[in-house]
Amino acid sequence: MLAAGAKIPVITTASEPNGPNGPNGPLMPEIHQLAPAATYVGRKGEISAWDNADFVKAVRATGKKTLCQSGTVAGIRRRPT
Repeated sequence: MLAAGAKIPVITTASEPNGPNGPNGPLMPEIHQLAPAATYVGRKGEISAWDNADFVKAVRATGKKTLCQSGTVAGIRRRPT
């Protein structure tokens, strides 16, 4: 993983990855195999990581001013009521 080799902080997160109601499923184990120093922040059902205070705190703790964010989308959409 390029980030690990370049000593770039890696933060991973998933919304209820092991819970019965988890919308996103488990995190790919290869991520932490290739970036063993990565910080994992579990979420308690929030779809957006930015709605989780622990994730925001972890990002701020890196002290970095630039963020490269990536991920997968399961196509979850909220229907208008």
